Amino acid sequence: MSRICVTGAAGFIAGHVIVDLLDDGHAVHATVRNLGDDAKRAHLDVLKEQYSGKLTLFEADLLEPGSLDAALEGCDALIHTAAAVLLTASDPQKQIIDVAVKGTQNVLDSVAGTPSVKRIVMTSSIAAVMSYDQQDKTYTEDDWCTSDNIWLNPYGMGKTQSERLLWAFADNHADRVQAVAINPSVVIGRPLAKHHMRSSLSFIRNLVGWSYPACPPLRFDLVDVGDVSKGHVRALTSDRAAGHRIIFSDRQMSILEISKVLSRKYKTPMRELPKLMLYIAAWLDKRYSLRQARASANLRYEFRSDRPTELLGINLRNVEESILEAAETMVEKGWVKPRS
Repeated sequence: MSRICVTGAAGFIAGHVIVDLLDDGHAVHATVRNLGDDAKRAHLDVLKEQYSGKLTLFEADLLEPGSLDAALEGCDALIHTAAAVLLTASDPQKQIIDVAVKGTQNVLDSVAGTPSVKRIVMTSSIAAVMSYDQQDKTYTEDDWCTSDNIWLNPYGMGKTQSERLLWAFADNHADRVQAVAINPSVVIGRPLAKHHMRSSLSFIRNLVGWSYPACPPLRFDLVDVGDVSKGHVRALTSDRAAGHRIIFSDRQMSILEISKVLSRKYKTPMRELPKLMLYIAAWLDKRYSLRQARASANLRYEFRSDRPTELLGINLRNVEESILEAAETMVEKGWVKPRS
C-alpha cells in the first residue's frame, strides 16, 4: 500500500481517481479548496465512511504557497488534477493563464520540499497539444500547443505553460522524481456528484433536459472518465510511462451525433442550428468568445496515440457507452428531468 496525494478532489476526474486508488488498497490524502462546502464534499464523505481510515481530506488553496505541504507529508506520489476550467474571461492572462501557472508552480514547490514523493502524475489536456490555427492535422504527443492568441485559446496556453513547468521540474529533480502527464480530451461518463455536470458533462445534461431547442454546431473529442482515471492510477507505477505524455481520446463527435446516441433512450433534439446562430449567441454571451465559437465549429484535426495501450495496458472504451451512462446516472439521481 502507498499513500497518494490527490489535488482537486471535488472534481470529476479526481473523484474517479480516488475511488480507483481506494479500491486498489492505497491510502489517499485528498485536497479541496473549501472543506466547508458541504455540497462539493458530500460524495467524498461517503467514500470516507466506505473506506474507513483510508481517505483523509485536507483544505488547500493551491494559489497560496505551501498550502499543499500538510497534505503531501508522508505521501509517496502526487496526482495533480486541480485546475480551473475556464475557456474565456474578461482578463484571460490574470484569470486563466496566471492561475494555472501559479497553482502548478506552488504544487511543484511543495513537492520539492517533500522528499518522500517519488512520482507526479499530472492532469494536462489535449489543449496543451493542439492549436486552433493548425487544422488538417493529426496530433500526437510530440506536438505542443503553439497558440499565442490570448483571446482565442487562453486555456490551452495555461495548460501548456503548466505542463512545461512539470517537465522542467522533473529534469531538475531527476535524481528523485519521475513524472507522467495525462492529456485527455473532453472527459465524459458517470458523474459522482451533481456539480460534476457543470463542465464537460454540461452538453449531455442540456440535451437530455432539452435546454437546447436544437443542437449547436460544435464538435468535441471525447474520452471515458474511467479510462482517464485508470490512466492516472496505472501511471503511478508504470516504469514505461515515466517521462511521457499520454493522450487519451477515443473519437470526435458533433453534438448532433451525441444527441442521436442519447435518442436511443431519451427524447433529444434531432436538428442542428446554423453556424450563424452559434456565432450570434457567442457574440452575445460573454462566457464564450466569437473566436472560440468559430474554431470549435470548424474542427479539422484528429489525435493519434497508442500510448494508453502500450504504456498502461488500457484499451479505450467506446464513448457511446459513456454518453449513455452519463445520462442514465443524471436521470436516476434526479439531477436532470428528461422530456417525455
